[in-house]
Amino acid sequence: MFTLWLGNSLIEIHDNFLSYDFADKIENLLMGYQFGWYVHSSTTLQPNEKWDTKNTINNSQLVHLFYFTEDDGSTFFADGIENSDCSYIYSMMDILNTKTFWKDNIRLIKAKANLNFPMTNYTDDNHQPIHSDVESIPNEKGCKSLLYYVNDSDGDTIFFDDKLNVTTRISPKRNRAIIFDSHILHTGSNPIKNQMRAVINLIFKWR
Repeated sequence: MFTLWLGNSLIEIHDNFLSYDFADKIENLLMGYQFGWYVHSSTTLQPNEKWDTKNTINNSQLVHLFYFTEDDGSTFFADGIENSDCSYIYSMMDILNTKTFWKDNIRLIKAKANLNFPMTNYTDDNHQPIHSDVESIPNEKGCKSLLYYVNDSDGDTIFFDDKLNVTTRISPKRNRAIIFDSHILHTGSNPIKNQMRAVINLIFKWR
């Protein structure tokens, strides 16, 4: 594991986050022909034009929602709902609880997978819409995001400051996980050299 600081926020980067066999199972599952993907018209749930830059391209993507929690506009409430088989997600949470700086019970807020493909004329400067993972509930504190790269691909994850300056870029790598504060502005980008870019995104908080 190694870490980066963005202002007052810490980003953890875990290579070889899962065992080789477990990483292989997840990649085979998500890339297999029996796994269900669903079309979403945007790469973010609620695109916010105030964070668009000249390099923003909002495209559709394939999504698989494992788990979600309702919110009332200011905070998450109640327990979440399983939308799909979450056994692999729960196993990842067990590993998360032992590999990070924080050791406590974890409450899962949301878990989904995203699948992106190359786009015509897309460049290394282009990126998906900038967002925070809890943009719609700004009063929710203490949420963390985990982004797990399912396969080897290009298409960096890009982090921004409040003035939309790029602060750091992290390249996808199979079995790499990054953990960061869910309020940090960030975005993904589509692959250019590879056929597919698959990630799993978890939002969680310590009880």
